[in-house]
Amino acid sequence: MRTFFLITLACTSITAMADLPHEHKSPTGLHRYLSHSLGEDDDDMRTQNYPTQVMRMTVNVEGKRLSCDAIDKETDKRTKFLDDDDDGFMYRIRFFCQSDDLGRTAISYSIDGFFDPLTDVAITKLEKVLAKYNGTDFFGTPWNIESAEGVATAITFDIGNKAVPKEKELHLLFQYNQSLYFNNYYDMTFNFIKEMKSNFMNNDKDTVVSFINKWLSPNASASFISYLSESNYIHVYPALMFIMEKEPRAYFPESTMNFIHSCLQYPSKKCIG
Repeated sequence: MRTFFLITLACTSITAMADLPHEHKSPTGLHRYLSHSLGEDDDDMRTQNYPTQVMRMTVNVEGKRLSCDAIDKETDKRTKFLDDDDDGFMYRIRFFCQSDDLGRTAISYSIDGFFDPLTDVAITKLEKVLAKYNGTDFFGTPWNIESAEGVATAITFDIGNKAVPKEKELHLLFQYNQSLYFNNYYDMTFNFIKEMKSNFMNNDKDTVVSFINKWLSPNASASFISYLSESNYIHVYPALMFIMEKEPRAYFPESTMNFIHSCLQYPSKKCIG
């Protein structure tokens, strides 16, 4: 599933969200946003462990008389491998170029995001790309894609009601917070997110309790079930922090995630029952 996003990313959700423009130009800058996430039926396709790759670069190009389009064109060449095969990588990356008041000359260029290869073939392709570009000059700064040592996530579960589906505000009845750690975002996706979407965002009480006991706390299941029985919407917000080898050791992606599940599809119009 391909999604193009703005500064705050609404990623793959149980309730489908409309695609947003992938590029935005203003008189003083250029934003480009890329996202490719898993489809609902995608299976674990990798046989080897591999770290999430992080891009966190800012380049000062003031005085070099470069246009944002010229820098972005070079960036696109170096990251084109992500887009060559829809099934090869999942990624969330933001590109931003700040220009002068006239919009003619670039002042700074930043890249913020992360990606994971989805197959063994993609890992082989990535290794070749890293060997070709990592450490090479990128407008005065070494091009650098880093391996994350792990990912910690603080997850907020909001449970409540909406009077109508299009209502933005959730009338909150219950909130629960949980912290988890994974070797990489790929593991988080296939082990936690996929199970959350199938077993927590589910109308069957026993299935939901099984998920809560496994990932959250058995002590919380009674409260969850009670409030889910009175609610028609679930919002889940995982905040990511990647653990890096080099300083700064903590990397917080600028893009955010949320998963939204409407229970109005069920005969009871409630999340349990």
